[in-house]
Amino acid sequence: MRRQLLGKEHPEAAATINNLANLLRGSVISKKPYLTASREQVETLYRCAIAVREGLGAESPQVAASLSNFSVLLGRSGDKKDEEEAKKLLERGRDIRKKVYGAEHPEVAHSYHLLGNHYLYQEKDFPKAEALYNRALKMREQYYLRHSDRVAQTLNCIAQLKNKQGDEAKAEEILIETLTIRREISTEQHYETQKTAESLPLSLIHISE
Repeated sequence: MRRQLLGKEHPEAAATINNLANLLRGSVISKKPYLTASREQVETLYRCAIAVREGLGAESPQVAASLSNFSVLLGRSGDKKDEEEAKKLLERGRDIRKKVYGAEHPEVAHSYHLLGNHYLYQEKDFPKAEALYNRALKMREQYYLRHSDRVAQTLNCIAQLKNKQGDEAKAEEILIETLTIRREISTEQHYETQKTAESLPLSLIHISE
């Protein structure tokens, strides 16, 4: 409808295409067809949204957002070529955000967080992932303070990293702090709170209460 009313090159049309791709991406990644879409269809939507947004300004926050969104689809494919493209998209998105917002902006921190995810899960480069997470954490703490959902998000990923490195004690310590933050800023029934609690042994969950 928006493409018909506004034209296919309008920014609102690009936003709709990007949002549709985000919606369908979950079904493709989870391989649970609650929405009918193929990986190729979702990829086409992302590339279309990026092309339209680039036509309106190659270095805009909207382009950076679509690049980050698309990188999630590519990074989960299991294909090395896709994973390499995902990293390049994330790096480009980071560079755009640094230019638009400045080097210490929380949106730049978000890019570092996403790059940390890439190095943790796709490349299995734990030292690189840790450096990126720590940078994102420092920036997020400065902007949001320690008790915030964004800080909890990065702490949770650092805990997963520590677990993969075999440092279970440190992972549990960080998860307890993450759970404490999430309990304070949301509710016990919130999805992220419950997911964090499930990552901890039952004997440790009470420590954060």
